[in-house]
Amino acid sequence: MYRMAGRRVKPGEYTIRLTAGGQVLSTQVKVLQDPRIEAPAEDFDRQDTMLASIENDVADINRRATQIRNLRSQLAGTLEKTSDPEIVAVGHALDSKLAAMENLIVATAPVEGQRFVTEPPRLVDVFKFQHTNVNQVQPEITDGDRAVFGEISKQWAIDKAQIVMLVGTQLDTLNRLLLGKKLPAINPLPDSGS
Repeated sequence: MYRMAGRRVKPGEYTIRLTAGGQVLSTQVKVLQDPRIEAPAEDFDRQDTMLASIENDVADINRRATQIRNLRSQLAGTLEKTSDPEIVAVGHALDSKLAAMENLIVATAPVEGQRFVTEPPRLVDVFKFQHTNVNQVQPEITDGDRAVFGEISKQWAIDKAQIVMLVGTQLDTLNRLLLGKKLPAINPLPDSGS
């Protein structure tokens, strides 16, 4: 879904593996620090840690967006098969909340031209911008970088908790109604962590 640009490799020793045609080739490489950059190893470590955290959050956003899209697809199919007013009302309410959460965390429609300028950035966009901002040759993490990362991480924790509640409690309520009417339950994708 939403991919991050590759992160800079911090100075150190690495093993590079190439797998092709059933063969695995590997070699050792040593990445040296750019002699024009005066930065202690700890700065590279802090930069790498923040970049890895951002990448993990974006991967988590992608998983949750996929889960929401899967649920909304199942929900649309279920609502086409029933006219029960209670199921329809609960289903539409859940779909509306899921759509709102999806729209907060990822773009739900392709963006073209000036439309990008007028639409608010989604949470994933802010994480991607922060990744680009931190992924610089000079590994210094500023107080501003830490503050922005703290704010967007806090917002993601809030949004994720809301999604978990929708996929948990509110989906359970709908599924009880469906099963009571002998209709198949809507199943979320397995939660793969966080």
